[in-house]
Amino acid sequence: MPPGCRHGSPNDEGGKQTLNTFTCPSCGALPLSDLQLYQPELFNAHSLRFGPWCARCGARALPKPSLPAGPRPPLLLISGSCASGKSTVSYLLAQRYGCVQIDGDWILHLRRREVGHAPEYPSIDTDMLAMAAGILALGRPVVIAHVILPAQLGIYADFCAARGIPWQMAALLPSEEVLLERNRTRVCWPKTTPEYWVRKFHTDLQDAPDAFKRWYYDNSLETPAETAQRLAERLGLASVAAAAADELPGE
Repeated sequence: MPPGCRHGSPNDEGGKQTLNTFTCPSCGALPLSDLQLYQPELFNAHSLRFGPWCARCGARALPKPSLPAGPRPPLLLISGSCASGKSTVSYLLAQRYGCVQIDGDWILHLRRREVGHAPEYPSIDTDMLAMAAGILALGRPVVIAHVILPAQLGIYADFCAARGIPWQMAALLPSEEVLLERNRTRVCWPKTTPEYWVRKFHTDLQDAPDAFKRWYYDNSLETPAETAQRLAERLGLASVAAAAADELPGE
């Protein structure tokens, strides 16, 4: 079962749920014990099917628009071109360091399935942020893995500033040669991404304004596990699972 399917949180006191940050259209406010973060099966080898879902009826739970004030654990944004390692690194942060993974590829697929067409931007960004805010209010750190280009970053920064959410970002930027090789050889997707999109997003990130470049993270010479460990250390997250015991499906 994926990590966090029906786990407790620091807000649990002797089994009593003290916060309801999500609601079900049919069942109403959901205590944490009735909140299922993921569906059991993976979307791809490294993408958890985050909803979250009502454990009573199976409907997708929706974040409340108004959340209680208080300190929040960190939100990590992982950007990068296709094949840069976003999904794999965020999956490892979920498996080994207790983060909740919100993978943009899965959320795009989920929204397309729900509404019958691809969602428009920036609605996908604000949707993921609203879900992240609900999880953060429950005391769990969150990692959003998505192609976040410089023009989009203001959406995330403004959302977090308005709600007092501490956040950091890692724009994974391996060399283009490494990126293209990883795209050709990766097996986590049924087929490789067209090189046009790999190069385009890589160029868009490389040509970012100077203020964005502070978030660059060159993972050309690192394994996904090494990158996840360094990002976890940056966020002050302790390991919740022995790294040697974890196997990455699809590698």
